Amino acid sequence: MTSSSSDPSGLSGATGRTTGTDGRGKTEGEGTTAGPGGPPHPGGYAAARLRLLQQETRLGPPRRTALARLTDDWLTSLFTAAGVHTGAALVAVGGYGRGELSPRSDLDLLLLHDGRDPAAVAALADRLWYPVWDLGLALDHSVRTPAEARRTASGDLKAHLGLLDARHLAGDRGLTTALRTTVLADWRNQAPARL
Repeated sequence: MTSSSSDPSGLSGATGRTTGTDGRGKTEGEGTTAGPGGPPHPGGYAAARLRLLQQETRLGPPRRTALARLTDDWLTSLFTAAGVHTGAALVAVGGYGRGELSPRSDLDLLLLHDGRDPAAVAALADRLWYPVWDLGLALDHSVRTPAEARRTASGDLKAHLGLLDARHLAGDRGLTTALRTTVLADWRNQAPARL
């Protein structure tokens, strides 16, 4: 996996007015577009994330779960704004796939695609990864077909373990389901040799 990391402390200047009543503290601008047909503005997510991290009453597992849900919503909105309906899926893996996201955790993401349109996949990856980097969040990401992900997992125990926790976020659910099915079957078949 290719990765890029930086300190997310750049969020300290983010502000936003609370407008939601769902307990996640959505802010004005969250989930909205920057312009007609534009991607969701990252400022809403940054402000909501900062407020969540500053809540002294929400620590440990509840905060990790809330942060994962908030991030799920933001990434799903980025994917949806890209207008992709088939042939690609955004998948959380590893700790993030388990729904556990600590304040300094990297986002473990897999952009799964069917391999039919490499240019469209590259454009989609840009629309997903750049907003994450723009907020200074650490990102451990890969862009693969299910066959490529399976081959990588067969030769890399860490990658295989991460895929065992694969969780669908957005896009073509069939791609995610097929990958999970084959990765779990491979794990079961290879377990005797690994143990």
